[in-house]
Amino acid sequence: MAAAFLYLLLPLVSWSLAGGQSCTHILPTASAQVNYNTIVGCLRGEQQAGLSAGTFLLPHGIRLPPNTTLFGVPPNASSAELMSRLVLAVPTAITHYLLLVGSHSEVSGVVLDARDNLLGEGCCKCVLCIYGNFSQVSNVEAMGTSTGVGVHFESPTSRGNTVSETSVRACFYGVAFASGLSARQANAFERGVLENVLCDAVSFAGYGEVRLTTIRRSGYACRPPGDGEAPAGAGFFCRGNWDGAIVHANQVVDTCGMALDVDSCSHLDIFNNTFSGPGYDWDGNFTHCWGALAASLLDSQMCSVSRNLMSNGRESNRLGMSHGDQHQVFSELATAPFSDLPNGTDTVLTFALLHRPHAGAKPSINNEISNNSFTSRCAGENATCVGLAYFVGRGTGLEGRRLPGHAWGERGPKQPSRFTGNVEDADVGSVRCGENAYAAAEPVCRIESDWPCNADDYQHPKENFRNNLHCQDYVDVIHDRPVDQNGGGLRQPLPIVMGQGTPRWEM
Repeated sequence: MAAAFLYLLLPLVSWSLAGGQSCTHILPTASAQVNYNTIVGCLRGEQQAGLSAGTFLLPHGIRLPPNTTLFGVPPNASSAELMSRLVLAVPTAITHYLLLVGSHSEVSGVVLDARDNLLGEGCCKCVLCIYGNFSQVSNVEAMGTSTGVGVHFESPTSRGNTVSETSVRACFYGVAFASGLSARQANAFERGVLENVLCDAVSFAGYGEVRLTTIRRSGYACRPPGDGEAPAGAGFFCRGNWDGAIVHANQVVDTCGMALDVDSCSHLDIFNNTFSGPGYDWDGNFTHCWGALAASLLDSQMCSVSRNLMSNGRESNRLGMSHGDQHQVFSELATAPFSDLPNGTDTVLTFALLHRPHAGAKPSINNEISNNSFTSRCAGENATCVGLAYFVGRGTGLEGRRLPGHAWGERGPKQPSRFTGNVEDADVGSVRCGENAYAAAEPVCRIESDWPCNADDYQHPKENFRNNLHCQDYVDVIHDRPVDQNGGGLRQPLPIVMGQGTPRWEM
C-alpha cells in the first residue's frame, strides 16, 4: 500500500531529489527501487532524466512516457565505470522489456543490460522495445536476453522511429520488425553493430529499413522447439513478409547460416551490401553451420537485388556438408540430391534463386538481379569441390497458379526474373534452370560484353532467353509437404522462461 502511494506521488516530488541532485544529473544508488522511482519521477515530472556514469539497478523495466528524454554518458566511453548502465537486478515478469519507448521521445547514451532476467511467456521479450511513433534512439547498447530480442519494433502501428549508432549483442534475436508494419510506416535501424546474436541478427516479419550496419559472428544457437540440432541463423531473415524491406549498404560477415535468407517474401530492396563468410563455425565448434550459401531468395516475388558483393569460399560449405536439400530445390524429384548442380554435393554456392515443388508454395517470379558481383571459390590445398557463382532453380519464372482443368506443369503466363550486368569469379558462373530472362534486351553477348550482359551469358544458348534447356520445371508437385501460408514471423518461437531463469521452448 505504501509503495503504491509513493508511486502516485512521483510526479509531485520528482524535482526534489535527495542530495541536491537534479533530473539532469541523477546518481545511482544501491536500491533498485529507489533508482526506478527517481528516473520515472523525473520523466513524469520534468519530461527528462539524465543519468550520470554508473550502474542503475532496476527491479523491472521502464516505460518512457510520450515527449520525454532519457540520456546518459555515451557507451563509447573508455571504461564501463564511465558509462550509464540500466541493469535488471532480479528476474522479473512484471514487464517484458527493459526499456519501452513510446511516441515523440529520445533516448541516447545508455547501456541496457537485461542480464537474462526477463521472464514470462509469449512473444516478445525485448531489451529495447519501440512501441510509439516518431521517436529517436542513438548511442545505445542492448544486451542480455538469450530468450528475447535486442531491439524490437513491436507494434504494427508504429511509424517514423529511428534507432541509430546502436549495438546489440548476446541476445536471441538482434533486431526484429513486427508483422503488420508497412512501408508507409518507415521504421529504421541505421549505423549499428549486431554481433554474437544467437539466432537471426535481423528479422523482417514486417516492413523495416536497415542501413549502414555491421553484422558479424551470429546465428550459431538458433535452436528449434524440442530436441534436435539447431538450424543456422542468418544475418538477414525474412519469411512470409509481403510488405517488404530495405537492406542497404550493410556488411555481413562470419554468420553461421546465410548472410541473406529470404523465404516467401515480396518487395525487398537489397542493394550495395557486402555478404561474405557464411558457414562460420567458431573454429570447428558448430558443424551445423557448414554447407551455407551467402544468400538465397526462395519462393519470393518482386525483390530487387542489386550492386551487392557476395562471396563464399569455405570448403566446409560444400552443400553435401549441410543438412541436405531440405526444400528439394536443387534437383528433380526422385533423383539424387543436388544433381542439378555442376559438381553435385561437392559444390560451393554463393547465390540462389529458388522455388519449392511443394503444394501451396509461392511462385518465384518478377525479381530483379542486377549488377552484383558473385565470388565462389573452393578454398583448400587439396579441395575437390567446385565453386558456383549463382544457381537459378526449377520452376522459377513460372506462375504458380495452375489453370483450371490442367495438370501440374501447365501454368499461367510466365513472369520471369531478370538478370542483368552480374559478374562472377568462380569455377562455374551460373546454372540457369526455370524460365527467366538474362540480358533479354541484348541479342548478342560475347566474352567481356558490357551491361546488360551478364559475364557468363556467352556460355549459354541465345535461344530461350539464355536459360538451360534441361531443367525448366519439376515433373510433379509434392502434396504431403504443404508450405505454411501464415504471415510474416520469426524463424523460431522464442523460449518461455519460467522461474529461476530456466528456459523452455514455446510450442
